[in-house]
Amino acid sequence: MKRFVKILFICLVVWAIWTWVPVTERISLDLLEGEGVSVKIVLITDLHSCFYGKGQKSLLRMVDKENPDIVMLGGDFFDD
Repeated sequence: MKRFVKILFICLVVWAIWTWVPVTERISLDLLEGEGVSVKIVLITDLHSCFYGKGQKSLLRMVDKENPDIVMLGGDFFDD
């Protein structure tokens, strides 16, 4: 029984970390190669009513750190 509780606890911790850590990916497209044009876009999607600190400051810091030209919002922001 103790082993089951330990395994369950570890699974819950891994799940909590996995679901609360934002996923970031960097994708480069050379659509205007040679034109000297560069645009940085941040896409925020599927937040599902998540909390990123008071006033969502931790999320805003992550976005500001990227210094984007455009911020796009998509996906689900609220849960029922």
